[in-house]
Amino acid sequence: VRRAGCYAPGGLYPLPSSVLMTVCTARAAGVAEVIVASPRPSEVTKAAAYVAGADCLLAVGGAHAIAAMAHGSVPDVPACDIIVGPG
Repeated sequence: VRRAGCYAPGGLYPLPSSVLMTVCTARAAGVAEVIVASPRPSEVTKAAAYVAGADCLLAVGGAHAIAAMAHGSVPDVPACDIIVGPG
């Protein structure tokens, strides 16, 4: 797996733990590029993405985020090989 997409729910109760659990696991597995998507990411979500070593943070959520990571959003985000998240 060369590129992983990690989805982290946002909204009223952000889940930075989802960022840590998915990004750190991808890095430990040797994934070269990790992209995080989260709707309206809070400061703690941004901090978790930075600490975990994410390469990119997309401020988008829901089906739009999954589609952007699955198919790529030209030109900034190439398609991911795998998409992970809670649930």
